[in-house]
Amino acid sequence: MKPSATLLIPILFVSSILALCLAPSAVADVIYTFDATSYVNWSFEVPTVITTDTIITNFLTFNILPGSGLDAPVCLAGGAPYVELLNPQPSFVITFTPSCSLTANFFTPITQPGSYGFFGEFGPVTLGISPTGVPEPSSLLLLAGGLTGLFGLRRKRIA
Repeated sequence: MKPSATLLIPILFVSSILALCLAPSAVADVIYTFDATSYVNWSFEVPTVITTDTIITNFLTFNILPGSGLDAPVCLAGGAPYVELLNPQPSFVITFTPSCSLTANFFTPITQPGSYGFFGEFGPVTLGISPTGVPEPSSLLLLAGGLTGLFGLRRKRIA
């Protein structure tokens, strides 16, 4: 028995509309990378550009460079490192703090992806903010609709 095309088309249309309405909006995550050339570098991923005071404890990478002074036992004794981002709109203060601190002041508003830098008392510092890729929901919807159509058009075998 072959499914009726007059019934299959409205079912596919309604299911497509429901899938589009219920699909979450595509939002790219943002990756922050920080490099104080002679001291420390780290990176982390967040859902959006940071606009409020934030403390980061989960990193993609976190490296204290040997001989930087931040690798001293007194600095490492404070437990897991964290990064405190203060006042990221008008200026951007980054404090790396287990028991020691290294503060980087960016005097430019950091409100969008890009590369920011300055030359501080401890050398060049770079902060990069870049969006990650996001799968396109409409491509997934098109694939699902095609598979549904193929499934609906297959012939049923009667034993």
